[in-house]
Amino acid sequence: MFPAFLIAVSVVLFKNMEQQQRTPKKCCVPQCNNKWGKKHRFPVKNAELCKLWKDKISNPALASLSDEAIYKSYRVCDVHFREDVKTGGKRGLLPFAYPTLFLSTDADANTENVAPNIEDETHAEVFVEPARVIAVGTSCFSSLYQFKSPVPVKAASNPNIGASCSSDASIQMIGMDSIMSVRQGVTAQNTLKNIPAKLHRKKAVTLRAEKRGSLLKEVNVTRQNQLTVQAKHFYRKVVQQAKQMQYLEKKLKGYQERLAAAEALNRHPDFQLLMKYVNTPTYNFIMAQVKNQLLTPKRRRYTIEQKILALTLLKASSKGYRLLSKLFALPSRVTLRKLLQKLPLKAGLNKSIFTPLKDAVVSLKVPEDRYCILLFDEMAIDTNLQYKPNDDCIEGVEDFGDSRTPKLANTVNVFMLKGARRTWKQPIVFTFTSGPIKQTKLKELIVAVIKECDKVGLQIIATVCDQGSANQATIHSLINDNTNRTNSTFGFIVDGKERIPLFDTPHLFKGLRNNLLTKNLHFVWKDINMVAKWEHIKQLYYLDTADDTRLCNKLTDSHVLPEKINKMKVSSCTQVFSHRVGSLMKRISRWDTRDEPNLPVSASETAEFILFADKLFDSLNGTTCKAPVGKPLKGGVSASSGHVEFWYEALQILDSMKFYSDQKNGFVANPSLRNLKHTIRGFIYLQQKLLNEGSFSFLLPRSFNQDALENFFGSVRSHGIRNINPSVHHFITSFKTLIINNFMSSHSMGQNCEEDVHVGALDTLRLCLEKDHPFTANVPVEAVHVELPAYLSHMKKSRVARGTIKYFTGYMVRKIKKNINHCEACKNNFYAGYTSQDNDVIEASEYAGCQLVRPGDYITYVTNEILSYIFYLLPRICHVNNISMCIYNAILPKVSLAPLNCPQHDTVSVTYVKLLIRVIIHFWCKQINRIAKGKDAKFITLYNANRNVLDPLKIAAHQRFLNNSKRFRKK
Repeated sequence: MFPAFLIAVSVVLFKNMEQQQRTPKKCCVPQCNNKWGKKHRFPVKNAELCKLWKDKISNPALASLSDEAIYKSYRVCDVHFREDVKTGGKRGLLPFAYPTLFLSTDADANTENVAPNIEDETHAEVFVEPARVIAVGTSCFSSLYQFKSPVPVKAASNPNIGASCSSDASIQMIGMDSIMSVRQGVTAQNTLKNIPAKLHRKKAVTLRAEKRGSLLKEVNVTRQNQLTVQAKHFYRKVVQQAKQMQYLEKKLKGYQERLAAAEALNRHPDFQLLMKYVNTPTYNFIMAQVKNQLLTPKRRRYTIEQKILALTLLKASSKGYRLLSKLFALPSRVTLRKLLQKLPLKAGLNKSIFTPLKDAVVSLKVPEDRYCILLFDEMAIDTNLQYKPNDDCIEGVEDFGDSRTPKLANTVNVFMLKGARRTWKQPIVFTFTSGPIKQTKLKELIVAVIKECDKVGLQIIATVCDQGSANQATIHSLINDNTNRTNSTFGFIVDGKERIPLFDTPHLFKGLRNNLLTKNLHFVWKDINMVAKWEHIKQLYYLDTADDTRLCNKLTDSHVLPEKINKMKVSSCTQVFSHRVGSLMKRISRWDTRDEPNLPVSASETAEFILFADKLFDSLNGTTCKAPVGKPLKGGVSASSGHVEFWYEALQILDSMKFYSDQKNGFVANPSLRNLKHTIRGFIYLQQKLLNEGSFSFLLPRSFNQDALENFFGSVRSHGIRNINPSVHHFITSFKTLIINNFMSSHSMGQNCEEDVHVGALDTLRLCLEKDHPFTANVPVEAVHVELPAYLSHMKKSRVARGTIKYFTGYMVRKIKKNINHCEACKNNFYAGYTSQDNDVIEASEYAGCQLVRPGDYITYVTNEILSYIFYLLPRICHVNNISMCIYNAILPKVSLAPLNCPQHDTVSVTYVKLLIRVIIHFWCKQINRIAKGKDAKFITLYNANRNVLDPLKIAAHQRFLNNSKRFRKK
């Protein structure tokens, strides 16, 4: 019987499909012969609304029929409904919708208002009804106003569009004036233009539910129960596939209509004019408002570009975003949070960065565009722990990606790539450490990053960092590791390729300035021994004190006075070591004047040093190929630019420089001078290697500094208006945001460096937002090797503590109450053995007329034991992944959960324990954060009274607070 049934079902399927193609349901509105458009059934469940439909249609054939007969046999096409009552989904209409357009009563009053007559798709010409459409990306809306077009349109097929709009909806394109008239409810019929649109219609092939019964009749059965098991299974599959086919057909039709409308509207001159006068983000924002303004929040849809723009606004100011959300249709915060969650970025080397980056590198056709510089630096962050339930791990501890330690992180280390020839930049790696990163770990990261970049096709020719002690030690270690080092190499070797280590030029000059504040600089200039003193700069600053005019108007107290100088700020250094300051000091020091204050003759020696420093800084900070007038060394380095000759002269002068300390009564070694000479030699070596070998025609020295990375840190701090000390969680979200929005962020006037010339990322990782990529693998549960002391289960509790645990146990039982309410055995297990002991906290917390949960004695005992174990394990294993499962596996042998289970529900106790663990992890993280900020006076009192506190991480958090307080007090 089964093969015969298969044949019969197939025959009936094809018969029904052919029959449906030959005899589609006509619209029951008089004078409307539309067969192929979208149609709607009568709302027979609502008798009053159904009667209103029949009155509006005025079809005599419906008067004598029952509502059930009308529901089965008669339809009303989509043409007769206004656009404001239409909605998405299978129904397509709002619950209160009724036909109002192109009805027989309207036709008597106006013979032009007649529904279009479309008999067959094979007709050479058909009359179509244009519907004004607003296109946003790939979506469109039909307007509220429709009318009969007198222009005949050929029903031709367009292979680029596919099946277009239905027969009752064509494309009528409008401008912004028409959009406003629709929004205001004003008839804009006079602004409509009859522009023909090519339409291609495909007959719908659907299997209606009322026809499925014929499948069973072909095999002489009337119910599914009469079929064999195999035949019944096949029949259900057929019905399921038919429903799926019908759903996909409707979905495809909607996409085709929207695509055709969008393409047609995109060619309209009004919209082309709009795109001409606004940039792409503005245009997308306007279109998003046109599309979503009148929709409810849950019905609004946004493109990736629109979500990224909204995310940028949110990160700039959350308060401002709340205000804008009241004025405009913007995505909710939950939507934007889910957008960031699609980008799986964690500490260490991320496949989600390097895998898309490989495709972006392939698009760089010029080999020199792949030459890049590796920048690395660190930034202070806030000590803050945050539990992530989705990843089941705690953020805020020391994390290198491949390894984590139970230490509180307060520093983030970032690695960034920057194009040496082409202006691009790409943050690639970040790690979190407790204090400055160690030299051995930094060395491992540099080598690993370089090797990973080589795999994706990038050529790292140099590294740039500041003068941190760990950075200097790492560079020296990398250079000394070259066992086969020859005189022809200057840098260090990784994977057989030489990398040139450089130090950041602005940081080098800042180091010179900081040493000059407390020491005198001795140097030889044109065979003359000279001494530069900061006292001469102060004298120049006070020279015009008595007058309202200013000699050097850019100099302020924060530039000159040592007690007011921000020693971390580069701009306050370079504005002192400028040509204006040096030339004025040199000229005024030669004046023969007795005015007070005045400059001594020896100030000319300081002026010579300032003029030399100005030229040297210009030669190492050029941004353009052509040098500006009067600054020949501020341009790019070429074969004829004169940079190399000046650098050789500068090396001779720097070799003669020595700082003299009055406190030590002698000359002292200075790393800034040593590193500056190393950097100049590195530039000379790069010029010989890149220019002489023909790879580059010129070099921009400013490409070899850390401005891009410093600006990246400034953008992170600017998120949330002034988030100068972000936490680990905030840094990761800002890192993701800046990558996907291509570093769209404000550049503060007070930032530590100039705005860099590198305009955008090599890859913004937006492919990760559009598709699901398997970049993240399931992390296995680590085995915890922590011995739980026996005294934890025997620790005495005070009466307050016992009452608190009783109250907390009742709260947790209430959380899983829905899992045990249906089972009397489970309720007995959780409430059995109830006594009035230690219920004072529960009774005191109850309101009149309500009763809190009173847990049994055994569940209270189990909760007490579990709490003791969790609080002991958390500070020792807070760095492991899948932390809740690790804690569960560690405490499971110590606690007996069998009495809490019943034979039918043996997982209730597991659910309770896992929920308890996650709640305590959240609570413990909050405790650590409050202690680290000095907001937990109870812990401070306990710690001062008893130094033997069991939680080592709470002690570390308290010590971190004390250290920060001392640092702030010094400032």
